[in-house]
Amino acid sequence: MGLSVNERSATAEHKTFGAITIETLLQIILDHDQEHRASLNSRTGK
Repeated sequence: MGLSVNERSATAEHKTFGAITIETLLQIILDHDQEHRASLNSRTGK
């Protein structure tokens, strides 16, 4: 059970980013997590 195309493309107002879709929000979260991983890897020498 997932979101329909219409649900994924519906917009909402985000305080920082303005009007965004669920897909955009998920990409922002993924990018943020990858930034943290890269930071941790650089601190551990990986």
